[in-house]
Formats: sequence, C-alpha cells, structure tokens
Amino acid sequence: MSAIGGTSGIALERADTARAIAELTARTAIDEDAYDANRKLADLLIAKGDSKGATRALDRAMYVFPHDLDVHAKLAEMAGASGEHAIAIRERRAVVALDPTDRVEAIYQLALAYALTILADFGMGAAIMHSRTDDRQILSSCFWLNFAVAAGLGALLLISAPAIGGFYKRSDLVPIVAALSLNLLLSGLLVVPGALLMRDMRFAALARAQVLGSLVGAATAIAMAWRGFGAWALVAQPLCGATVTLSACTLAARWYPRLEFSWPKVEPLARFSAALLGTNLVGYMNRNADSLLVGRVLGAGPLGHYSMAIQLMLYPLQQVSSVFVRVLIPTLMHLRDELPRLRAAYLKAVGCIALITFPIMGGLFAVADDFVQVAFGPAWSDMTPLVKILAWVGMFQSIGTTVGTLYLATGNPRLALRVTMIGSPVLIGGMAGGLPWGTVGVATGYALANLSFAYYSFATAFRPVGLRLADVWRELVPPLGCTLAMIAVVMLAASALSSLDAPHRLALCVLVGVLAYVITTFFFNRARVLEVLTIARSLRGRRGGA
Repeated sequence: MSAIGGTSGIALERADTARAIAELTARTAIDEDAYDANRKLADLLIAKGDSKGATRALDRAMYVFPHDLDVHAKLAEMAGASGEHAIAIRERRAVVALDPTDRVEAIYQLALAYALTILADFGMGAAIMHSRTDDRQILSSCFWLNFAVAAGLGALLLISAPAIGGFYKRSDLVPIVAALSLNLLLSGLLVVPGALLMRDMRFAALARAQVLGSLVGAATAIAMAWRGFGAWALVAQPLCGATVTLSACTLAARWYPRLEFSWPKVEPLARFSAALLGTNLVGYMNRNADSLLVGRVLGAGPLGHYSMAIQLMLYPLQQVSSVFVRVLIPTLMHLRDELPRLRAAYLKAVGCIALITFPIMGGLFAVADDFVQVAFGPAWSDMTPLVKILAWVGMFQSIGTTVGTLYLATGNPRLALRVTMIGSPVLIGGMAGGLPWGTVGVATGYALANLSFAYYSFATAFRPVGLRLADVWRELVPPLGCTLAMIAVVMLAASALSSLDAPHRLALCVLVGVLAYVITTFFFNRARVLEVLTIARSLRGRRGGA
C-alpha cells in the first residue's frame, strides 16, 4: 500500500510541510487503513511539535500493523508527551510483549530479588519452626543474628553492584542493585515474625500481610510508572511491599525483639539454618544457571523467550505447590514423631497437588501453538517448542518441590545439602550440553537432567520417614492418566478445528480440555477431589477464626 505518492510527494519535495500535512490528513481521513500515510503524517507532526496529532496518526497506523514495534514505541513516546498516559502505558506494555530483549532487565531484577530473599532468610525461619521454641531470649537472638547477616550481605551487595553490572554488561543495573540491597535488610527483619505465624499455623494472618504488601507495592509501582520513573518503579515495588508486609506480620505475631543475645542458646538453630542456607543457595544456582548460560552464550533475544517459558513452567510451583508446601512444612513438623500420620499427610498433599498442576501443564502442552500466538504474538513463536518441553518438567517439579518438607520435618538439612550438591553438576551439565542446539537444546537438557536425577532425590528424602516410591506413584497415576486422556482429546479437537482462527480455536480447546478432565476425574479420581474440597473448607474456616 502506498499513500505518499502524487501531490503529497511533490509537496514534500518543495519542503511544503503544511501542505503535506493537509494532504496526508485528507488521505488518512478517507482511508483509515492507510498505514504509510499515517506513518509519514506522524513523522511530520512530530517534527512540527504536534504530539497529540502524532499520537492520533500513530494510533491509526498501529491498528493496521499491530505487531510493528517501532509504531508502538513511538506511540508510547508521543502519548506520554501529550499527557495521554493511558495510551502510553498500554503501548509500553505492548513493546515489552512484542520484544523479548526488553524483558532482560526485568529478568535480572527478579533473579536478584529472589537471591536476596534466600540470603536474608538464612534458613533461620525453618530452624525456629523446627525447634518449636517460645524462649524470648532465643527468638531475640535469632532476630539479631538474622539482622546482622542481612546487613552484612546487603553491604556486600552494595559494594558488588558495579561488578554485577559489568558482568551482565548493563551499567544501568548498578544503581538498581544498590537500591535492592535495602530489600535484603527488610527481608531479614521479617524472618522471625513470619516464622512464628507459620509455626502456629496462622496462615490467614500471614496471607493477609502478604496480600496487603503486594497491593501496596503494586500501587506504588503503578504510580511511579505513571510519573515516568521507568525501571525504578520495579525497584520501589518490593521495597514498599516488604515494608508493609513486615509491619503487618509483626503486629499479627505480637512479638517484638529485646536487646539481648545469647550465642550458646542460638548456636543449635544457627547450625541448622546454615545447612539450609547452603541448600537454598545451591538450589538457586541450579535453577538460574540456565538463564545465565542462555544470556551469556545465546544472547538477550533467546533469553527473553527462554525466561518466559520458564515462568510458565514455574506457574504451578508458585501458585499451587507453594500453597500446599507452606501448609505442609509446619504440619509435618508437628507430626515428626508420628511417622504413619506424617506419611499419610504427605501422600495426601502430593495427590492434591497433582490433581491441580498436572492438567494445567498438560493443557499448556496441548495448546502451546495457539496459546503462544494469541497471548504473546508472532515475535514469540520461538518460545512454542520450549513451552512444550518445559510443560512436562513443570508437571513433575510441582511434586519434586515437596521433598524439601521431609528434610525439614526430620531435621536433616545437611542431607538436603548433600543431595542438592550432588545434583548440581548433573543439572548444570545437562543444560550446558544443550547449548549447541540453542534454547531448545538447553530446555531438553534441563528436562533430561531432572528426569535422570529424580529417582535419587526422591529415594533419599523418603528413606528417613519410611516412604516408598511405589506409594507416591499410586497417588500420581490417577491424575496423570486423566491428564493424558485430556491431552489426547484436546489435540484431536485442535485438529478438527484447524479451519478456525487461533483465538477461537484456543478458547474451544480449553473448554474441551476442562470438560474432558472433569469427566475423567469424576470417574477415576473422585476421592481426591473430595479431599481437596475438604482442605479448602478447612482453610476457609481457619481464616474466619484467625
């Protein structure tokens, strides 16, 4: 389509900007789909300083070719300049969604924030829950020890900020890393009151504090983004959220530290927490080595695709498994002297997790092609095979993440550290071995490494409590069978609906998948559904009484 020939071209040649604008405006008014005309008109209006007119022209161009990154970027800039903030925010989000490389800064920030949380906890929260102590001197000593560790690590991170920015070749990360070091201190202060709420199974109070912190953090980030603070909005979000969560947890726990410290009393807890910290740090390295390898070797674009696929894989862990694990840790600690009841509670939790996570990840595998196209756009098409591979990893990692609760319940953090360290070269080696084949190779290596190490990981964790792999397998067979049946039905439906466009085909396939899973589960796994409903009612009742 050409809309800048004829008289408008003559006008441009004569540098008659006013006439060119008039002619192009007339052309775009007649033909709203005139992409070239709107682009050229926008350029002229920008040169003239008319940001509102440029915004309207770019908005029309965007509707013709919605996947043009340059149009979205310019429209965001012009809308911001003309005070049309809603359009500016919409277009900035579109730029991030269309360009995988723009996700890299957010990836680094999230990785750093997670590392800070691990270091700040120092494993002391689990040690407090395991000890079941109410001794105020021990709790105060734990608080001040955690504070000292968090402050020291925060100072170290602050000093290391230039080196971190240099490693990633991103000078703009230096002030961000420095600011995030404050979050480390806040996370350290939260450990003791949060652990007391967990130990006493006051999940509703803890959830309220976390939700309130999340809301305040999100509101702060949105307000700062609106005012044009850019990446600093993402820095303020965890800082404000952690401050509010800390205040709410402290008030709910009704516990405040005293100015006292006793090393002999806190030493047993420190030994427990040191081993747990080592486990968490090695585990963090294992989980993030793939992003480091992809970013350094393959570049920012592949890292954007890979990181988003990983986030989709982690969804069941973050939204489902983590909820059950949060309840399971104090529950198993209370049952550590009653192994039959402990085993029954663990198996019930595993069955409930599989009931929910298996169909989520299986469904994602079945509709991956349409899902990526509809949710992310053509620029993300390289992510489709990654989603298909990592969906299976996420399915079984949603169960694998529960083994840590057994180590904590039995007081075996050193055994957990040993297993994690043995698994580290296996996992990192598998991912590194796949680099010659790009992100698909890394994802495949990650999947195979997890599968090859699974038996040793589960068997070692099960041995102290007398669990057998066959016991867990019996819990997993019904939801796995129902999920496989659902995948087959969805793929057949997608083939039959191939004539439809992607959005409608995706919607119908999701509906078919839900119905298929519900029907098969009703016949083959009804007892587990009733258990999930019972647990939900129990938690709702506890929330009401908290």
